[in-house]
Amino acid sequence: MEKALEVFDEIPTKALSTWNSMILGLAIHSRYQESIDLFSMLQNSRLRTDNVTFVGILMACGHSGKVNEAKHYFIEPEIRHYGRAGVLTEAEELITKMPMKPDVAIWGALFSALKMHGNIE
Repeated sequence: MEKALEVFDEIPTKALSTWNSMILGLAIHSRYQESIDLFSMLQNSRLRTDNVTFVGILMACGHSGKVNEAKHYFIEPEIRHYGRAGVLTEAEELITKMPMKPDVAIWGALFSALKMHGNIE
């Protein structure tokens, strides 16, 4: 990660994919604060964030156990962003209150999470 950060810092003009790659890399390695800091820098740039950016921030929160912090970034989610984080009752409530109709993928993700967490009720 250190070498990746060095390379990232040396790139004079960064494309959105460059930012997203770095945010995701930091997220995967549970480097929450660095992901969030990079996200803030990206928001201050001329580039506009996309779904990959959003997933990276959610991953950073999830991999660091900061599920409540993820809600702060949950502004205009799309149907594919509704996933599992081990907070199953809240996930079910969220699905029933989504602005779009939940599809088979959403219900499948919830059922998969229920199974994974041993909640057969």
